[in-house]
Amino acid sequence: MTTRHVVALSAGHYPSKPGASNKYIVEHHEAAIWVDELARELSKTFAAIVVPTGSLTSKVKFINMPSLAVDLALEIHFNACGGCGASGCETLYMPNSDLGLAAAAVIQKHLAPAMGNKDRGAKEGWYKTDKPGKVDYPGDLDGDEVVDYFLRATKPVALIIEPEFIDHYELIWARRNVACKALATAVKEIFNSWPLK
Repeated sequence: MTTRHVVALSAGHYPSKPGASNKYIVEHHEAAIWVDELARELSKTFAAIVVPTGSLTSKVKFINMPSLAVDLALEIHFNACGGCGASGCETLYMPNSDLGLAAAAVIQKHLAPAMGNKDRGAKEGWYKTDKPGKVDYPGDLDGDEVVDYFLRATKPVALIIEPEFIDHYELIWARRNVACKALATAVKEIFNSWPLK
C-alpha cells in the first residue's frame, strides 16, 4: 500500500525574533504568508503540514516526529544584505547531500523563472555563509564553519528557500502566487524521482 508524500513547511524565524525587515515587510511575517499559500498549493497533491511557529529547535523537533513521517522539509526565508542592492533567489541544502543538491536544483529551476529575478543557484547551507577553505569575512577563521541547524538537524531532506532579498518587497508581493505554484510544481518533480512510501 502506498501513501502520499508528506511535506513540512516552515516560516523562517518566529514572532519575537522575526529576522530581516525593511520599512514595509518583516521576514517571518512574509514567510508565514508564503508558507500558507504554498501549503494550499501542495495540499492538492501531497500531505502538506505547516510547522507551528516557535524556536528553530522546536520546529526541527516537530518535523522529526516519527508519527508525521515527513519526506521533505522546506523553510522559507528572505535574504538581507543591509541595503547592498543584491537581488535574486537561492536554495540551500545540507552539504554533501546528493538528494539535497538534486532537490535544491529542481527548486531553483522552477523558482527563478517564476520570480523573474537572478538565479543565485543551489548552495551548500553553511551558517552565515561561512564556507570551509576560505576567509569569508574579516576575522573569519578556517575550520570554524558550521552547517545551518535546520539543514543538519532535520531528519528528512531539508531545504531553505530564499525567493528574494527583503528590500525588493514589490517583487516579493507581486510574484508570491506564481512562485508558490512554481514551488508546488518543483516539489512534484522532486517526488517523481523518489519512490512512494
